[in-house]
Amino acid sequence: MLASLLVFAALFAGYVLHEHPTVLPAVAGVAALFSIGGVIFTVVKRLNRQRP
Repeated sequence: MLASLLVFAALFAGYVLHEHPTVLPAVAGVAALFSIGGVIFTVVKRLNRQRP
């Protein structure tokens, strides 16, 4: 689920940069999605590692 969301965000970023190169807020939003996704992925990975 998380991986597909990150792929979607990357594809959306590519579309936005190709179609509307002056839309900086959308690029910033996609960058924020990547950051949030990375944090969630790291937390989930650490939580799963601590389980017996």
